[in-house]
Amino acid sequence: MNNEKNENMLHSNYEIFNIISDGVLVIDKDFRIVFANKAMLDLCGLKTEDVAGRKCHDLAHGCSSPCPAKCIHEIICPHAEAFQNNKATSVVHAHTMPDGAEKTFSITSSPVRDKKGEVVHLVQVLRDMTETQQAKKTMERSALELQKSADDIFDLYNNAPCGYHSLDKDGMFVNINDTELKWLGYSREEVLGKKKFSDIITLNSNSCVKTTLL
Repeated sequence: MNNEKNENMLHSNYEIFNIISDGVLVIDKDFRIVFANKAMLDLCGLKTEDVAGRKCHDLAHGCSSPCPAKCIHEIICPHAEAFQNNKATSVVHAHTMPDGAEKTFSITSSPVRDKKGEVVHLVQVLRDMTETQQAKKTMERSALELQKSADDIFDLYNNAPCGYHSLDKDGMFVNINDTELKWLGYSREEVLGKKKFSDIITLNSNSCVKTTLL
């Protein structure tokens, strides 16, 4: 009787589920899909009759048996986790679509309980994060490439066959490359912010520098 009431309660929400732009699945304790909203059907390119009664692990991963508590890459299976812990679970999951394409979803599985408090169904809300994840990966790749370029430029500066340095308005060293440090016999810590250019050149050179700058 309780199960029948729960089914009626779920059915009364199906119309609401169908106006939600995210994918919604209602799944029973046997991993069987009892409802898929219009957004989910559109994402999969399937009809209701293609999905209803199908196991969620078959639809999402093409597996004939349920996913373990921890799926590939140690990602938590939201269905198993929600049923086991009797509470809502959120994960980011990669699903293989019917056309073979892989999509990334942010999934929240929320338990539906009977009067005894036992979980009898799950309502899964799936938000397509594929483009967001791809953009994130692109940004990460760009950041790595930018860092590599910066490292290459820094290496070229530091190990150039000639000495490079930068001075502030008072003639104090603010930067110097490894090549020049080796020539001078100083460490970077001994030079930056502590020595002026005039400290490392001869008196005659100092006069020449002053004449040139003035």
